[in-house]
Amino acid sequence: MLPALFTFCSLEDTAYVAVPEITPGVIWRAFRVVERMPLRSKISQITLVYPPGVGYTTKYPIGGAVFNQRHIKLPGFPEKVAAYNRANPLPILASADQEGGRINRLKNVPGCDDVASPREMANWRPDSVEMYAFAIASTMRAVGLNVNLAPVLDVATDSSALMFRMGRTFGLGFDRARMYGRAFSRGMRRGGILTVAKHFPGYGNTRWNSDVQLTEFKGDSAFLMRNWEVFRNVSAYLDGFMVSSLIYPFLDTVPATFSPRVVEMARRIDPWKVVMTDDLWAPALREFVREDYRENFTDDDLRVIFRRAFLAGNDVLMILFPAKLPILYSEIGRLVKGDSALRKRLDSSVVRVLLMKHKAFPYLIDSLYYSRFRAERFLFLEATAWRCTPTDELVDRLRRFRFSGVVLLGGEPRCKRNPDDVARLLSAEGFKVIAGDVRWQDPTLYFGSYRERTGILITPGRRLSLRPYEDGMAPSEGYAPVIDLSTDEAYAHHERRLDEDGHRLIFYRSYSSLGRLDSLPKLPE
Repeated sequence: MLPALFTFCSLEDTAYVAVPEITPGVIWRAFRVVERMPLRSKISQITLVYPPGVGYTTKYPIGGAVFNQRHIKLPGFPEKVAAYNRANPLPILASADQEGGRINRLKNVPGCDDVASPREMANWRPDSVEMYAFAIASTMRAVGLNVNLAPVLDVATDSSALMFRMGRTFGLGFDRARMYGRAFSRGMRRGGILTVAKHFPGYGNTRWNSDVQLTEFKGDSAFLMRNWEVFRNVSAYLDGFMVSSLIYPFLDTVPATFSPRVVEMARRIDPWKVVMTDDLWAPALREFVREDYRENFTDDDLRVIFRRAFLAGNDVLMILFPAKLPILYSEIGRLVKGDSALRKRLDSSVVRVLLMKHKAFPYLIDSLYYSRFRAERFLFLEATAWRCTPTDELVDRLRRFRFSGVVLLGGEPRCKRNPDDVARLLSAEGFKVIAGDVRWQDPTLYFGSYRERTGILITPGRRLSLRPYEDGMAPSEGYAPVIDLSTDEAYAHHERRLDEDGHRLIFYRSYSSLGRLDSLPKLPE
């Protein structure tokens, strides 16, 4: 029998959440955005910290925060996450390691004080685990979280192994870890929560906590590769990997966090998923750098930890001691300023972080790209939306999300409102208005008498006829050539060519309901 989580630990109506797909076009736009980011902004995105004061992040912005049960309390926690999002240049990865059992960060949320452990879940059917994870994810989203630092995909075959004793593994054996890890991650994904699997590439039958003391992996290379296969088999539903702090003597002589070989193993699974460290303030890592760390650990020693973790290839550096953020900023900045290869390495890490955020905040990269490149952003409104929505509400949404103007689409509306009146009112507020015989279903969008020679309308998933001009290209009907934008590869190719030629891009989203606009992220100042 399943626990009562489905009844009591759900703070909103549960419905599947669609997570945007990462396509070649999105990746290309992410690189273009990162190219124009200041160095400090780039460094901020690779940080994951224990939550400092909101004001502190205005001086040292963060890419994400790790919250625990002391923070996640109602009411008030959703507002706290929103405050971090407002204070930082980009919205944060609001994360918690909600594994279940003794690692229950939702314990102070009503009805969530008793959440099953992975070891307990391994006694259920996989579809029940998926439903359970979906309910947990729905609650996490409701309180303001967007990342779960779980599941634990460590495989144990010995009941004396630390992870099994603590109830953190899905039972014993490789098949259980793979089967239940997939079910858990799939449920999280459908609930709109991103997942970071740990402790890559596996903890094995190790009996000691590698955060507390330097510890070697207990198992041979064949065992480890089978655990690597578990991570690979679950990866379709994962968004990142957290590297362990164990030493794998057949791979390297240093903790995995400092090992380029281990990070490369994660890259072989998926080159665009985030690879992050565990806590870099862990006693074991400090001991590795300085044996007498309890008495004589210095800021220079911490610089060594940050440096080795970054040079190993980790995308995100976790430090659960936010007062040390200035040292992280200083050390990473020093490393990359004089080294073009390391600057490119940093850019790639920031791109992976932005791709992850793009899934947590739909269309984030699109919004950043079109705002950074000063493209015009037009909101396409179906007839019901523009005819039935009060003008002041339209103006508020257009300003909040920085649209240049609107395209008033045709259709059969429920409300009767003259498009000329709407155009006049919006024009008076400074917005461009495109009206005319526009039909959403048309393969070529016809703008009536409107022609913008300095712009180009990009319509992904459709074919657009373009008439060339000496000073640019303008949307037009019936002229060759026809640019096929039906695939992301074609979209990226033509977008790059047009952008390089100096054309402004007109970016669109179509909405029948203005309420859906609230899912768009706020654009940076």
